Amino acid sequence: IAALVPQLLDAGVNLVVDHFGNPDPKLGENSPGYQAALRALGSGHGWVKVSAPYRSPGCDHRALAARLLSEAGPERLLFGSDWPHIEGMPQPLDYLQELKHFSDADRRRIVLDNVTELNTPSR
Repeated sequence: IAALVPQLLDAGVNLVVDHFGNPDPKLGENSPGYQAALRALGSGHGWVKVSAPYRSPGCDHRALAARLLSEAGPERLLFGSDWPHIEGMPQPLDYLQELKHFSDADRRRIVLDNVTELNTPSR
């Protein structure tokens, strides 16, 4: 992710970075993928999915999400179910638990409004 984000942004494409940028639990916010996600947000052509925290166990996803939210607001964050799910993930998944630290208005924006806008052909 870290190597591709600058190239894709230079090409002028809109970009969605999955899973918080796949941060390394040892590096947290300093993970190259997470830093690339922040660069994508800052470009105005990037969105970051704040879903599937089970893909990076040991990270403080609440803190990672708070930083993304403070950098770009809820308008550049997305949520997805990550289906089909990878083997060995927690069962059952509690999507509300993944989103509980966002306000009701931000949750609506992240789960519904942003996806609708991103999929509108005028983009």
